[in-house]
Amino acid sequence: MPYSIVHTESSVGWGGQEIRVLRESKAFLDRGHQVTVLAPAEAEIAKRASDFGVPICRVPIFHRNFHAFWSLRKALKRLKPDLVNTHSSTDSWLVAAVCFSIRHPPKVVRTRHICSQPSRSITTRWLYNKAAQKVVTTGEAIRAQILKLGIPADHVVSIPTGINPDSYPPGSKNEAKLCLELSGLTVIGVVATIRSWKGHRVLIEALKDLPSSDYRLLFVGDGPIRRALQEELHAAGLADLVLFAGHQNDVLPWLHAMDIFVLPSYANEGISQALVQAMMAGIPVVTTTAGAITEVAKHGETALVVEPNDCQALRKAIATLLDDPQLARKLATSARQFVLEHHSEAAMVERMDAVFQQLQPLSGKR
Repeated sequence: MPYSIVHTESSVGWGGQEIRVLRESKAFLDRGHQVTVLAPAEAEIAKRASDFGVPICRVPIFHRNFHAFWSLRKALKRLKPDLVNTHSSTDSWLVAAVCFSIRHPPKVVRTRHICSQPSRSITTRWLYNKAAQKVVTTGEAIRAQILKLGIPADHVVSIPTGINPDSYPPGSKNEAKLCLELSGLTVIGVVATIRSWKGHRVLIEALKDLPSSDYRLLFVGDGPIRRALQEELHAAGLADLVLFAGHQNDVLPWLHAMDIFVLPSYANEGISQALVQAMMAGIPVVTTTAGAITEVAKHGETALVVEPNDCQALRKAIATLLDDPQLARKLATSARQFVLEHHSEAAMVERMDAVFQQLQPLSGKR
């Protein structure tokens, strides 16, 4: 039976978390359910929801205050969802407060996307254990952090983000480089929001001595430190080493142009969508042990994995794959097979639907 879902997202940024919300919403719409995303008007997810065919309701929930509470309360009273899925801290607290204030509140699922230990305060434990009827994490490492709060194990389930394998097939590296005017260059790439903990500076430090006539670091994405990073590179005389591609709606051609995909994050990572996309596209990967990354990137099997913030180890791993194409191909082939088996979007949606169905009664439109 169809039921109605509201997703709340107070974050105004753009990255894997917001993309998962929209892709998951679209999948449930395709299954015949009612889905609406509530987000601040200034949020990127509100601006891009139409690209995914997802209904958006603009609600000022970026801050925890009475105006946000009252606006959210009115929206939920109007939409009457069977279930609310929250995604960030601010909207989770606001939804908890609103549900406490109404007579017949919807069921609540809290999805935790980042790998950062939450506070052990009484209020935080209440938020995860009582205010939400179920907690979903995007990796087992994140689930373990929630369990450390004393939350019952059967209250928390890990459902990694999945992607559509048809959207990320392997392709011709030479053709991609030609189209992107990168022919003749060795391309070491990152697809990530340009924020501090994604480790762009670590990668630059590791590879700053590379001859820019032969190599390019390719940064696909945008973010809060991009301008500062560009200024630092210019001041250090390294501006020619790095190509900033900016945000790309279609990252596949850029992935195909990469000789190696690197995710040098040092904190907060769940299971990165960009990492899974690169693996699905058949690109050899070097990454770190940050967060839940190693649930996908298994050293010597699907990637080369180093400790976070270790520039020397990062450089050595990249050099190893450049010097050993056979190893690079072997890791890329194994990685693609792994994500095909474990990280499809269809499997993610099935598991999320099972979580929602457990929260009976989901009696359709209220």
